[in-house]
Amino acid sequence: MRRIFILLFVLVITMLQLGIFSNLQILAGKIDLLLLGVIAWSLQKKTGIIDILIYTTITIFFLYLISAEPITIIILLYSMMIFIIFWSKNNIQQFPIVSMFIFTAIFTFIHLAIFGFYLQLTGINMIAIEIFQTVILPSMLINLIAAIPIYLLANELQHWVYPFVEEV
Repeated sequence: MRRIFILLFVLVITMLQLGIFSNLQILAGKIDLLLLGVIAWSLQKKTGIIDILIYTTITIFFLYLISAEPITIIILLYSMMIFIIFWSKNNIQQFPIVSMFIFTAIFTFIHLAIFGFYLQLTGINMIAIEIFQTVILPSMLINLIAAIPIYLLANELQHWVYPFVEEV
């Protein structure tokens, strides 16, 4: 039952990303709900590494279907992301909301910088400072605004997946 909730949550976030939030943009920057969902789910206290891996695998599969990025970039980025978040969740004293903001800013920047570098390698002529100003900064701003609602949704998912003892 736990994995069904995880699958449905990723499916809902993917549908929201495609249906509603794909049209919401500032300059050329867009929101990345799937990235935010992985960060928020990985930061939850009770989630184990198996559930994080299941969530991330489903997210990578949906990203493969809807994104123009190469699968190697997606797999490497998300693997690095869950490793760093899981390590910091278990080894560093933290506030989850503050960590959500920090990881959102860091991984949005890394994701878009790697993809921009990949596009330059494929021969697309882009100016780095212009890409930073029109794509990376607006995307970071939108993702930081959406970080708290996504974290709260992931927190509710955690309560469904790992119910309190009184609720069982």
